[in-house]
Amino acid sequence: MKPPPAEGITSERDFVDFINALNAQWIAASKRLSPRVMTDLYERASRDLADWFESLSLDAPALFPVSWAGDQASAGWFDIGREFTELWHHQQQIRMAVGADVRSNPRYQAAVIDVAVRGLPHAFRDVPAAPGEAVAIDISGPAGGRWTLVRGTERWTLSRGEPSVATARIRLDDDAAWKLLFNALSENDAGQAVRVSLVHVVKDQYEIVCETRVQSLADQLRPHIRAATRRQRRHARHHLRQRRPQRRQHAGGERVDRAIARRQRVPGALQIGDPGS
Repeated sequence: MKPPPAEGITSERDFVDFINALNAQWIAASKRLSPRVMTDLYERASRDLADWFESLSLDAPALFPVSWAGDQASAGWFDIGREFTELWHHQQQIRMAVGADVRSNPRYQAAVIDVAVRGLPHAFRDVPAAPGEAVAIDISGPAGGRWTLVRGTERWTLSRGEPSVATARIRLDDDAAWKLLFNALSENDAGQAVRVSLVHVVKDQYEIVCETRVQSLADQLRPHIRAATRRQRRHARHHLRQRRPQRRQHAGGERVDRAIARRQRVPGALQIGDPGS
C-alpha cells in the first residue's frame, strides 16, 4: 500500500476510519475534476484493477481480511469478491441517484448477493439462540437462492440450501435483498419487502405460529428468535387449543396475522404460501 496509513491499523474500527478518510480525501479532490476527466480516470483505473485481480491467486491470503465477515484472515477470492460487491452496489446507487436504469445482469447480481450473505454469521454474532436453531433465508428471483444460518455451540454458520427444520424463515426478492444488505432500502420499503415467519415443531408436525413483515434482518430477527424459544412456544400451545385463526392489532400499529397450520412432515411443509421462483 502506497503510501502506508499514517496510523497503524490494529482493529476493524481503525480500518473503517482509514477507508472513510480515503473516501473524504477523494471527494474533496474530485470536486476540481471535470466529468470527462473523472470518467476517463475511472475507465483506466477499472481496466488496470481488473488486470491486477486476474493475476492474483484465488487461494492465497488476502492483503486485507474481509472485516464485515468477522475474518481475521481471508482467502484472496473472498477479498476480490468483496471488492466486486463494492463496485457493483456503488454503481447501482449512482444509477438510483440520477434516475438511470438499475437493471442488472442476474449473473452479477447473484454473485453480489452470494458474497454479501457471508457476512450474516458475523452480523448475528450477538443474537442469542439455542444450538441447532436455524434461520432459512429464501431470496426469490433470477439472482436469488436459499441459505441457512445455524447456531452452533459458539457461533452462527452459513450454508447453502434449506434446513429440514427452521426456527424462522426470511423471504424477500433479489432486488430487495441487495438493497437491504447494502443499506439502500428505506425502512418503509423494507417493511413491505421482507417477511419473517416463525415456525415451531411439536412432535412430527409443524405449527406456523407467527408471520409478520419486518424492517431489517438484524434488528427484527433478534426478538423473533428469542420469542421462538420462549414466549412463542407458550402461545403456540394456546393457539393449538383454540384451533382457529386469530388477528390482532399490535400497540405499535403493526398488523400481525397469527394462524396455526398443522402439516405432515413433507418437503416444503415450512413454506407459507408461494415463495416464488
